Amino acid sequence: MENDYLKKMLYTALIIMLAATSVLVIYLMMPKKSVKNKQEKTASITEQSSSAIEKPAGFSDSEKQEYAERYRKTVESQKYIIHALGGMNGTDNYINSIDPLRLIYAEGYRLFEADVSFTSDGRLVLAHSGQGNVWTKSDWKDRLGQDYPFDSSSKADSSMAEASMTDSSLTDSSLIDSSTTDASSADKHLCDYETFMGFRIQKKYKATSFRELVGFMAEHKDMFVMIDGGERSFEDTKAYYSAVLNETREEVRELSVGLTADEEDAILRDVLGRMVVGGQTIEMLNAVKEVYDFPLINFYYNSNEKREGELCKPIDFIHYCDDNGVSSFSVAKDVYDQQTAQALEKSTLMSFVFTVNDPAEEARINAYGADIIGTDFLWDEQE
Repeated sequence: MENDYLKKMLYTALIIMLAATSVLVIYLMMPKKSVKNKQEKTASITEQSSSAIEKPAGFSDSEKQEYAERYRKTVESQKYIIHALGGMNGTDNYINSIDPLRLIYAEGYRLFEADVSFTSDGRLVLAHSGQGNVWTKSDWKDRLGQDYPFDSSSKADSSMAEASMTDSSLTDSSLIDSSTTDASSADKHLCDYETFMGFRIQKKYKATSFRELVGFMAEHKDMFVMIDGGERSFEDTKAYYSAVLNETREEVRELSVGLTADEEDAILRDVLGRMVVGGQTIEMLNAVKEVYDFPLINFYYNSNEKREGELCKPIDFIHYCDDNGVSSFSVAKDVYDQQTAQALEKSTLMSFVFTVNDPAEEARINAYGADIIGTDFLWDEQE
């Protein structure tokens, strides 16, 4: 009996020790499991951020035709496309702010062009950038109207440059890899979203996010906006238009509280349908089409030395546009000489010539047959 009792006590003690050990093992493993879950969550967010989320349905052929007709009628009714959302006072240009946009829209203009680029933390804002989303010294000083924070001339400048490249959130930082395909954020001389939104552009105008532009488009359903992302690589263009798609959806979703899913989707697709997207190279146009089936595509007609070989002649450019659903082309005023104009105007493509601020130059280009003049200031000189 005594032996049985001892055996029972030993078994009980063994069970208790095993249970305690199990509890201890589980406790010690919990932090590791939490870290693993956080890593999995981060990977999931990164994966989602690198591609279009909840991509809306594409446009049918009839819907594309409808937007193409609305686009053409708007072009026919307008004298100008307003460059960088409008210049002010005859001197301030490349403002890209909702402040002049509101004023110029109220004056009756319905065609706008806007420079859109990434911040260091992967958000889209209205700001001009150089090739590959680089913010040049001129972009900082002349266009944003801010001190250039990347000179090493002072400790304050160095601190500002370092601060401007700090990731602001998990979601934003996950976009950095996709928005900086060709160089790091430091090389691109960007600032973060919060810093940018605290600027007064050229000391006068509200710094504006891309989402604010989307909100304005959602409210004003008769306007079209040409999105200028500069020159980008294939992968960078995909990241860029994925962000355009995602931020448009996010803004429309916020504006659609209380609406049905179908009503929200209709607003989203209408805003996307009135964005004139595209790029400067065949590679960029191919990237755009991989992201989403935008109905309005614009192609930049580059100078002879920069134009791709297969687009060498104007007729080749026209054929490419006809075969690839391009609605319009934009061209620099210096490239749009009489000979080039005569060749390009034989097509049904709508033509946008940038950037013209002199009335005599405007008359010359109109005589060549341009459909729309891109301007900073001429809108303000009309009687």
